[in-house]
Amino acid sequence: LWSNHPYNQDQAVIDRLFDASSENLMLFYEGKKESIYNPAVLNTFEAFDRSMRQKLPDIYKTSMSLNNMAEMINVTMHDGDMLWFELPKNEDLLLFVIGYIRINTGPDLLFRFVDPSLERSQITIFFADHTSDNLNRIRKAAYDFFADHPMKLDTGEFKLAGGRIGLEMAVNERMIESHSLIDGMVLGGICVMCTIFFRSLVAGLMLTLPLLISNARGYAYMATNNIGLTINTLPVAAVGAGVGVDFAIYIYSRCIEEFPHQNGWIDTIMMAVRTSGKAVVFTGLTTILAIVTWYFISAMRFQAQMGFFVSMLLLSNMILSVTLHPFMLYMFKPRFVTKQASHSWKA
Repeated sequence: LWSNHPYNQDQAVIDRLFDASSENLMLFYEGKKESIYNPAVLNTFEAFDRSMRQKLPDIYKTSMSLNNMAEMINVTMHDGDMLWFELPKNEDLLLFVIGYIRINTGPDLLFRFVDPSLERSQITIFFADHTSDNLNRIRKAAYDFFADHPMKLDTGEFKLAGGRIGLEMAVNERMIESHSLIDGMVLGGICVMCTIFFRSLVAGLMLTLPLLISNARGYAYMATNNIGLTINTLPVAAVGAGVGVDFAIYIYSRCIEEFPHQNGWIDTIMMAVRTSGKAVVFTGLTTILAIVTWYFISAMRFQAQMGFFVSMLLLSNMILSVTLHPFMLYMFKPRFVTKQASHSWKA
């Protein structure tokens, strides 16, 4: 939704007034039976929480784990002095506190933080938002912490990436890994299909390579508007490339039809642009004007931005089909046009 939508305004008030949030990152621990009694587990949770709070003070909200109850018990044992709001430094006392929590806490509350066999536990850290820049900051802060602290202990190991923020980071990492592959497969598929259709590799390359220009412009728009590369936006870019290539196919097909009837390349290209080029512009504008209105009437930010994004891709491909592609045809004078035109004329 747009920033002025009541939902986002309410969320901003909640972020400002409360220390909780729906944006959370979880650090898990999994090990041997009753390995939660290992003081290194809760001490690592505490150190991780303190590190995230110090490195990200502007977006850090609060945390929730077994440590919270242990710290309150430590305060209680020291006459309510909040200076003792921390895990006991004495290992025997820390073990006592964990056992005290286990005995005196109901299962409904206790099992939110540990499992019945005390093999697994977690700490949940809440942040103000999950924008792309802040996700990168959170990821860096988390990995920087474990660069100086072991993820594996004698009794078990810690695992990152949980909660909504952990899920977003995992998805983004996969997008980064698969982005080039998906774009390459889309462009490669277009090149192969165009090569088969025109029976010429040169035609496939001439139709595919200009798509890189419109795609680059589209990704530049995403970067300037802070639109992240996600499982939602990546397919839109692929669809835009697939839809845009058909404009140039119209021009090429028309050149093949007109070449036997015209006096050279200039007349052929001019006739193709005057005829099928007019249809390209009419078809393109009809589609573009219908989609671009989403940007002005849709209350959903993603739909509005993607409407503008697809419109921009289509507009770029439409302009390239009546400018760059005719120029390429004149400069390269590809044989597939003259060859297929000759076969068509004989038939």
